[in-house]
Amino acid sequence: MLRVAALSARSAGSILIVTALLISACSAPGSASPSDGASPSAPAPVESPSSTPLPSASLPAGTLAVGEGPIGIADVDGTLWIATYYDGELVQVNPATQEVIGRVQVGVGAIGLVYAAGSVWATIHEADAVVRVDPADGSVLATITVGVEPEGIDGDDEGIWVTSEQDGEVTRIDPASNEVVTTIGVGSAPRHVGIGLGSVWVTNYNGTLMSRIDPASNQVVSEIRVGSNPEGITFADGAVWVANRGAGAVVRVDPATEEVVATVRSGAASEGLTTDAAGRVWVAVAGTDKVVAIDPATATIVETVAAGDEPRRLVELDGTVWFTNTSGGTLGSTPAGG
Repeated sequence: MLRVAALSARSAGSILIVTALLISACSAPGSASPSDGASPSAPAPVESPSSTPLPSASLPAGTLAVGEGPIGIADVDGTLWIATYYDGELVQVNPATQEVIGRVQVGVGAIGLVYAAGSVWATIHEADAVVRVDPADGSVLATITVGVEPEGIDGDDEGIWVTSEQDGEVTRIDPASNEVVTTIGVGSAPRHVGIGLGSVWVTNYNGTLMSRIDPASNQVVSEIRVGSNPEGITFADGAVWVANRGAGAVVRVDPATEEVVATVRSGAASEGLTTDAAGRVWVAVAGTDKVVAIDPATATIVETVAAGDEPRRLVELDGTVWFTNTSGGTLGSTPAGG
């Protein structure tokens, strides 16, 4: 099963690497895919795929072809937006019809995605930049230079927060001016960032630590040991939940004591997290090609769903959990249930 080349570092000759992977059928997300510890090679621009879905016989039921290397996903006023790394596009999908309805070219390396302050914001890993897009017409409103290899992004009306993996920093952007307000040093290889429970939380992939930032002072106020190679962050039942890719687990962190109070063995290469309307925590388990749901009250897995090839990120919209299958180039979905 092919895994997309790792999207965390750049090196020349990525097209040759991908070709070699296809021939050898080796795995590649993370250390050789947009997910593991090793950084991805810098892919050359490729021709955007057709927006027409593949015939139903070509894909598992409930999946839609969206492009090369889909990773980031966001709910933008009821429309799904997906960042495709190798195509360098933001793909818009109508969730009701499961059809691609638009594409915005933003540059090879599109990876992180958030809808905040009335705009769609995308991190462009290969350009060291964040692109701001008008969701109404798809026009690029601003391109903002940040640190080296930006990946994770979250935001609200007060600020857009971006991790820069190679710099070990988090950049805060003022959405009113599109200017960088401050840059904050965190740990090694920061990947994901989440705003919640009065703080900004950042997972540092090279190690076991999550940084907690006070948005009022723009200072790191604590470092919390959460487990091996932490990645995705979500909030549920008054707690912070963190996926540990290296440990194949999801942990619950008490924000008052800053201690891990529960651990759920979710599966190899657990990465993306989201919380559904019922408060359940969903996990994209890239190593087993599954997504699982956790009951936060009992810290137990209550549902396991077969996904596509290397699920990486998730979002819940109107009772459905949607997830990007990075190596498969598809968007998958499952009822949120609960």
